[in-house]
Amino acid sequence: MFSALHKVKSTEDGPLGPGSDLLAALLGTFVLLAVSEKEGLGVRSYQMDMIESIKHAYQARETKEAGSQTYKLFGGELGRDTIVIRNEATLQHFYFGGNILFRSRADAINGANALGLIKTIGDTIKKKIDHIREIQIQGHADAISNDTFNLDLAARRAATIFWILKNNSKIDPYKYLMSATSFGEYKPVQRGENEWNREKNTMANKDKVDQDRNRRIEIVLFYKSGKNEL
Repeated sequence: MFSALHKVKSTEDGPLGPGSDLLAALLGTFVLLAVSEKEGLGVRSYQMDMIESIKHAYQARETKEAGSQTYKLFGGELGRDTIVIRNEATLQHFYFGGNILFRSRADAINGANALGLIKTIGDTIKKKIDHIREIQIQGHADAISNDTFNLDLAARRAATIFWILKNNSKIDPYKYLMSATSFGEYKPVQRGENEWNREKNTMANKDKVDQDRNRRIEIVLFYKSGKNEL
């Protein structure tokens, strides 16, 4: 019994006296937590700067969903269009639904306003590019046509945005990781972590409102999480 207690005591006794190892461990934990919190605040400030830059560029209004980090930009030069932006710990999602960027069944950008919007997004990303680890451009479709057509259409639309960011905003994919991918009709906005099937997918596209929400482009920014990534 004595030897066991002595062993426990000795593991807590550091070079500065009894309990110093335990104190050092606690201080180390506190420092790690403080650094982690500071890095989190840094990412959040970059996210909010992105939102403010886009809002200012279009003189748009902003609303925030209660209890979440989801923002909507609308009005001003955006007119009836709405951009939804969702912040996570080290991610930022930009949602462009309906006909904001593309006309129905088309993969060519929908006019000068849509092109200008993506160029504004791209130029804003470029200003924060050293804090961003990866850019993903995700194409999504509704379930009106067959799934083969939808997968291909969403891929072509994502590629269109990719080339605008590369050629117009001068984001170099060799230097900054950027990809374009397609989910087709398989990831409607209603899809969660629960079991999914074709019937649920059909119900998720039951009316025009749902179809407009699902027919979208998402730009996902993966922010660097610490100094070792900068």
